[in-house]
Amino acid sequence: MKSYAMLPKGYAPYASIDLVHNKKQFWIVNGLSVVLCVIMLILPFLLGYSLLNFNGEESLPAYFLRVGAAIVGLLAYIALHELTHGAVMKACGAKVHYGYKVAYAYAGSDAYFTRPAYVVIALAPVVVWGIVFAMLTACLPREWFPTVWLWQLVNIGGAAGDDILGLGAR
Repeated sequence: MKSYAMLPKGYAPYASIDLVHNKKQFWIVNGLSVVLCVIMLILPFLLGYSLLNFNGEESLPAYFLRVGAAIVGLLAYIALHELTHGAVMKACGAKVHYGYKVAYAYAGSDAYFTRPAYVVIALAPVVVWGIVFAMLTACLPREWFPTVWLWQLVNIGGAAGDDILGLGAR
Protein backbone atom coordinates (compact mmCIF):
# COMPACT_ATOMS: atom_id res chain seq x y z
CA MET A 1 0.00 0.00 0.00
CA LYS A 2 1.32 3.34 -0.97
CA SER A 3 0.68 7.05 -0.81
CA TYR A 4 1.71 9.79 -3.20
CA ALA A 5 2.65 13.37 -2.40
CA MET A 6 1.18 14.52 -5.73
CA LEU A 7 -1.55 13.13 -7.92
CA PRO A 8 0.13 10.80 -10.43
CA LYS A 9 0.37 11.99 -14.03
CA GLY A 10 -2.78 11.34 -16.01
CA TYR A 11 -5.02 11.28 -12.92
CA ALA A 12 -7.62 13.88 -12.00
CA PRO A 13 -9.55 14.42 -8.77
CA TYR A 14 -12.77 12.42 -8.83
CA ALA A 15 -14.79 13.96 -6.02
CA SER A 16 -14.59 16.42 -3.17
CA ILE A 17 -16.26 16.16 0.21
CA ASP A 18 -16.82 19.14 2.47
CA LEU A 19 -19.21 18.50 5.33
CA VAL A 20 -18.76 22.00 6.70
CA HIS A 21 -20.06 23.78 3.60
CA ASN A 22 -22.03 21.09 1.73
CA LYS A 23 -25.17 20.50 3.80
CA LYS A 24 -26.43 17.70 1.54
CA GLN A 25 -23.26 15.68 2.18
CA PHE A 26 -23.49 16.55 5.89
CA TRP A 27 -27.05 15.17 6.16
CA ILE A 28 -26.30 12.04 4.12
CA VAL A 29 -23.35 11.13 6.35
CA ASN A 30 -25.21 11.89 9.55
CA GLY A 31 -28.37 10.14 8.34
CA LEU A 32 -26.37 6.98 7.62
CA SER A 33 -24.82 7.22 11.06
CA VAL A 34 -28.25 7.53 12.71
CA VAL A 35 -29.57 4.50 10.79
CA LEU A 36 -26.58 2.41 11.91
CA CYS A 37 -27.01 3.58 15.50
CA VAL A 38 -30.72 2.64 15.51
CA ILE A 39 -29.82 -0.83 14.25
CA MET A 40 -27.18 -1.09 16.97
CA LEU A 41 -29.75 -0.06 19.59
CA ILE A 42 -32.29 -2.67 18.42
CA LEU A 43 -29.87 -5.59 17.97
CA PRO A 44 -29.15 -6.25 21.69
CA PHE A 45 -32.86 -6.61 22.47
CA LEU A 46 -33.16 -9.21 19.70
CA LEU A 47 -30.28 -11.09 21.36
CA GLY A 48 -31.85 -10.90 24.82
CA TYR A 49 -29.64 -8.18 26.31
CA SER A 50 -30.71 -4.96 27.98
CA LEU A 51 -28.98 -1.66 27.38
CA LEU A 52 -30.81 -0.14 30.34
CA ASN A 53 -29.35 -2.25 33.13
CA PHE A 54 -26.11 -0.49 34.07
CA ASN A 55 -26.34 -1.42 37.73
CA GLY A 56 -26.98 -5.18 37.69
CA GLU A 57 -27.17 -6.63 41.18
CA GLU A 58 -24.29 -4.59 42.55
CA SER A 59 -23.84 -1.49 44.65
CA LEU A 60 -24.23 2.14 43.67
CA PRO A 61 -20.41 2.63 43.40
CA ALA A 62 -20.27 -0.24 40.86
CA TYR A 63 -23.01 1.49 38.87
CA PHE A 64 -21.10 4.77 38.84
CA LEU A 65 -17.92 2.90 37.88
CA ARG A 66 -19.60 1.51 34.75
CA VAL A 67 -21.27 4.80 33.81
CA GLY A 68 -17.97 6.63 34.35
CA ALA A 69 -16.13 4.01 32.30
CA ALA A 70 -18.69 4.48 29.52
CA ILE A 71 -18.10 8.23 29.41
CA VAL A 72 -14.30 8.06 29.72
CA GLY A 73 -14.23 5.23 27.18
CA LEU A 74 -16.21 7.27 24.67
CA LEU A 75 -13.82 10.21 24.97
CA ALA A 76 -10.81 7.92 24.67
CA TYR A 77 -12.37 6.11 21.72
CA ILE A 78 -12.59 9.29 19.64
CA ALA A 79 -8.83 9.78 19.90
CA LEU A 80 -8.07 6.07 19.46
CA HIS A 81 -10.24 5.89 16.35
CA GLU A 82 -8.36 8.74 14.69
CA LEU A 83 -4.98 7.43 15.86
CA THR A 84 -5.84 4.11 14.20
CA HIS A 85 -6.50 5.90 10.89
CA GLY A 86 -3.28 7.83 11.36
CA ALA A 87 -1.19 4.74 12.08
CA VAL A 88 -2.33 3.10 8.84
CA MET A 89 -1.75 6.31 6.86
CA LYS A 90 1.77 6.50 8.31
CA ALA A 91 2.34 2.86 7.37
CA CYS A 92 1.48 3.89 3.80
CA GLY A 93 4.20 6.55 3.97
CA ALA A 94 1.98 9.61 4.41
CA LYS A 95 2.46 12.55 6.74
CA VAL A 96 -0.59 12.70 9.04
CA HIS A 97 -2.26 15.65 10.76
CA TYR A 98 -5.04 15.53 13.32
CA GLY A 99 -7.75 18.02 14.10
CA TYR A 100 -11.34 18.76 14.94
CA LYS A 101 -13.86 20.58 12.71
CA VAL A 102 -17.49 21.26 13.58
CA ALA A 103 -18.67 17.88 14.90
CA TYR A 104 -15.83 15.78 13.52
CA ALA A 105 -12.45 14.76 14.82
CA TYR A 106 -10.19 13.69 11.98
CA ALA A 107 -6.89 12.19 10.95
CA GLY A 108 -6.00 13.65 7.60
CA SER A 109 -3.25 13.81 5.07
CA ASP A 110 -2.47 15.81 1.97
CA ALA A 111 -1.21 12.59 0.36
CA TYR A 112 -3.05 10.64 -2.28
CA PHE A 113 -3.70 6.97 -1.55
CA THR A 114 -4.22 3.99 -3.79
CA ARG A 115 -7.69 2.46 -3.62
CA PRO A 116 -6.53 -0.58 -1.57
CA ALA A 117 -4.70 1.69 0.87
CA TYR A 118 -7.75 3.92 1.19
CA VAL A 119 -10.02 0.95 1.94
CA VAL A 120 -7.65 -0.32 4.65
CA ILE A 121 -7.30 3.19 6.14
CA ALA A 122 -11.07 3.71 6.16
CA LEU A 123 -11.93 0.34 7.68
CA ALA A 124 -9.05 -0.06 10.16
CA PRO A 125 -10.76 1.53 13.21
CA VAL A 126 -14.11 -0.20 12.80
CA VAL A 127 -12.38 -3.58 12.36
CA VAL A 128 -9.71 -3.20 15.06
CA TRP A 129 -11.98 -1.65 17.68
CA GLY A 130 -14.90 -3.85 16.67
CA ILE A 131 -12.79 -6.89 17.52
CA VAL A 132 -11.56 -5.32 20.77
CA PHE A 133 -15.11 -4.44 21.87
CA ALA A 134 -16.46 -7.87 20.85
CA MET A 135 -13.76 -9.51 22.98
CA LEU A 136 -14.58 -7.24 25.90
CA THR A 137 -18.28 -8.08 25.53
CA ALA A 138 -17.44 -11.79 25.65
CA CYS A 139 -14.99 -11.52 28.59
CA LEU A 140 -16.63 -9.01 30.93
CA PRO A 141 -19.56 -9.78 33.25
CA ARG A 142 -23.03 -9.24 31.76
CA GLU A 143 -23.60 -5.98 33.66
CA TRP A 144 -20.76 -4.42 31.62
CA PHE A 145 -22.65 -5.12 28.39
CA PRO A 146 -24.34 -1.68 28.13
CA THR A 147 -20.99 0.09 28.60
CA VAL A 148 -19.13 -1.92 25.97
CA TRP A 149 -22.09 -1.94 23.58
CA LEU A 150 -22.24 1.87 23.78
CA TRP A 151 -18.58 1.97 22.70
CA GLN A 152 -19.36 -0.47 19.89
CA LEU A 153 -22.36 1.63 18.83
CA VAL A 154 -20.13 4.70 18.55
CA ASN A 155 -17.55 2.60 16.69
CA ILE A 156 -20.08 1.46 14.08
CA GLY A 157 -22.04 4.72 13.87
CA GLY A 158 -18.88 6.82 13.69
CA ALA A 159 -17.46 4.67 10.92
CA ALA A 160 -20.41 5.60 8.68
CA GLY A 161 -18.66 8.74 7.56
CA ASP A 162 -15.21 7.25 7.12
CA ASP A 163 -16.00 5.70 3.76
CA ILE A 164 -17.75 8.85 2.59
CA LEU A 165 -15.59 11.51 4.23
CA GLY A 166 -12.28 10.82 2.63
CA LEU A 167 -10.89 10.34 6.15
CA GLY A 168 -11.15 13.97 7.11
CA ALA A 169 -9.26 15.23 4.09
CA ARG A 170 -9.24 18.99 3.95
